[in-house]
Parts: sequence; C-alpha cells; structure tokens
Amino acid sequence: MGAGKWISGLLGWVAFGPIGALLGWWFGRAIDNAVERAYQLNDEQTTRSRSTYSATEQRNSFLVSLMGKKVGEIAEAQVPSGTLRLKIESIMIG
Repeated sequence: MGAGKWISGLLGWVAFGPIGALLGWWFGRAIDNAVERAYQLNDEQTTRSRSTYSATEQRNSFLVSLMGKKVGEIAEAQVPSGTLRLKIESIMIG
C-alpha cells in the first residue's frame, strides 16, 4: 500500500478543505493503483522472459551436450519440455 493517497489527501485538505481532502485521496489512490499495476506487469514480463528459451539457446544447449561424446554414449540436453536423451549412433564430419 502506497502513501500517495494519504499525502495527496493531506495536500487536498490544506488547499481546499474537506472536499479537497476527498478529491486528493481519490487522486492519490488512482496513482498508487497505477504504480502497483506497473510493478505487476513488470514482474510478469520478467518471469515470462526467464521461463522461455529462444531457438538459439535451445540449439546451443543441445550442441554443448554433444561435446566430448563418443559413439554409443547418451547425450542429455535440457529443453523447455524437460530433458532430451539421445544416443550417439554415428559421427560424421563435413
């Protein structure tokens, strides 16, 4: 809870009396609500960006999981849906 509604209510009281206090409190409450909504949207965007992988990140994760593997070994890579397990059957260069 923000203090904006109380500060603007006090300023409204000083400037315009009881009616000014009510209008100031209402105006401050609107500002507090807007600020709170902005913080919530920012939190949702941050959470969403951390939980999704781009195509480049997926490809790099897969390629790193293959480094140093030999034929017959199992490579594991983290993908958005879980863990991908692949058996190396052959290695071709070129």
